Amino acid sequence: MKPRLNKDPKTLLLLGGISSLLWIVLRGVIIHADSPSYIEAAGVVMQGGIDLLRTPAYPFFLGILHAVFGAGIYLYAAIILQHAVFLGSACCLFRMTERLISSRNTAFYLTLFYVLYPFVTSLNNYILTESFSISGVMFLLYLAFRLHERFRWPDALLFPLLASWLLLLKPALIFIIPVFLVFWAGLLFGGVSRKCILAGLAGTLVAAGCLLGYMAAFKHEYGVFSASSVNTLNQYHIARMYGLLDPSRIEDPGVREDLEKSIEEHGERPDDFILLFQEAYHMIQDHTLPVVSREVAACTRQQPVQVLLATGSRLYAAADDPLLVSYVHKSRLGHLFSFHISTLFLFLVIYTLLLVRWMIRNRSIPWLSALLYMLAVSQIVVAVYGAQSDWGRLLLPVLPAYLLMVGQLCAALQARSVQFR
Repeated sequence: MKPRLNKDPKTLLLLGGISSLLWIVLRGVIIHADSPSYIEAAGVVMQGGIDLLRTPAYPFFLGILHAVFGAGIYLYAAIILQHAVFLGSACCLFRMTERLISSRNTAFYLTLFYVLYPFVTSLNNYILTESFSISGVMFLLYLAFRLHERFRWPDALLFPLLASWLLLLKPALIFIIPVFLVFWAGLLFGGVSRKCILAGLAGTLVAAGCLLGYMAAFKHEYGVFSASSVNTLNQYHIARMYGLLDPSRIEDPGVREDLEKSIEEHGERPDDFILLFQEAYHMIQDHTLPVVSREVAACTRQQPVQVLLATGSRLYAAADDPLLVSYVHKSRLGHLFSFHISTLFLFLVIYTLLLVRWMIRNRSIPWLSALLYMLAVSQIVVAVYGAQSDWGRLLLPVLPAYLLMVGQLCAALQARSVQFR
């Protein structure tokens, strides 16, 4: 008699734990190009300061580990904790998938992919925010799911804490504020307990307040109402890349002079990413963040059609970007077996058609499925609009939402009908 595989969280934790252990032992700490900025920001944050580039959540995490374990092994401690938290999020993914689509088999194999696929698991070895952002979004979805079902004080208290931490971990997740406000408000018409809805709305507003408070502190320090300088750097980069920075539209003489020199030397539309990042960084260092932010905003505001065309161009370019592939070794094997954003676009079109069809037939909105859909689409919009490249990595935080949506369609193939909730 053949031994049967127990399709439960214990099996997933065992297999996932073995995978994580192998990654930790055999690969160790992986330093990305962005990693040094987080490590440097840890010193600033631990001294009570506000870093120019990085929000405080991840640098604070690194700073605490540095204080506890010392400089020699604290980065190893970081990746061990990232793997441990990731495995905890896998349990939440299994439970939520099982209850969302009522299929234990689909829940097991979907979560098995999550914990074993190398280009997901390997993210926990990076000194980056991606690991915690993926795990954190999964935990947040699970808390929302539990609050949707029944009011529990621990869930009601953890929801705003986790949402606040995610926003200070990765400000690009700002879209979770409007998405969850729509979700909780929509449940007012969905037969859910008012107590649960009020807890969700209050938690979302608390998280928004925490982010706004930090942005006010950043403005007091650097003169711009923002969570970091990264948005200004990206927008300068994008505007410069697409020829939106016109010296004739620049009011500040210093910025105009430096821009004219750069255009003369590198052209109106350079595509050297390192060059443009360095140019943007030197601009804010030489002319201050508020001045550069104001000039970039003024130039783009005067050219709405060109901005729209540039955004469309990035959307088209993003389709070719790989998903779930190593960011250190761009191996042929990794690219051969990776997904691409174009596949995600096609999947979302299919999901949209099925969701709209279900809503028309049932004359109602399945709010849990709508939540997943809003998160999935919002992440793409924010990534494409706000960043000039590396879209595959920037879409990773809502990976749990994409997987849950895939699980719904997999279950639909078995049942020959889609059941949205």
